[in-house]
Amino acid sequence: MSQTSLFSPENNPSKNLLPYDGEVYYYGKIFSQNKADNFLSALLEKIEWKNDHIFIYGKHIITQRKVA
Repeated sequence: MSQTSLFSPENNPSKNLLPYDGEVYYYGKIFSQNKADNFLSALLEKIEWKNDHIFIYGKHIITQRKVA
């Protein structure tokens, strides 16, 4: 089985990149670098991100992953 890069230029939106376990279609860049950076900054600044809290075998654990 050959490996295909998710972001290689030969990918097109009509080809499912995960034919067995789901669906992923790569459409290429949709924003300029500047606009993408602005969106990322806004998301990081305006959304209240928090760590998940879970209990495993009665022990309280705070995960590294942040969610909104």
